[in-house]
Amino acid sequence: MFTLLGEKRSSAEKIGCRLSGLVKRYVFNTDSLVDEYLTDQLLLPLALAGGGEFTARVVSKHAETQAWLIQQFLPVEIQLTVIDEQKTLVQVVC
Repeated sequence: MFTLLGEKRSSAEKIGCRLSGLVKRYVFNTDSLVDEYLTDQLLLPLALAGGGEFTARVVSKHAETQAWLIQQFLPVEIQLTVIDEQKTLVQVVC
């Protein structure tokens, strides 16, 4: 899902053009499953569900902090393995 908020004095066409640029960057520049803003949100459900893995385009500092915090409370290991500039393997191992 992609979102972009409108700005005062910006036309709908201009906002749509900017949004399409975000979509193109994601679709054409990587084959990762998850974008930067969803990575941290998937960590806790995977930890509670018994583990899993996915590829992320970018792992933010926020996601790294979330991974560290989850490991402080649950008996899981979260591994972030960089594959290349546009792909990181995220593994939650219980």
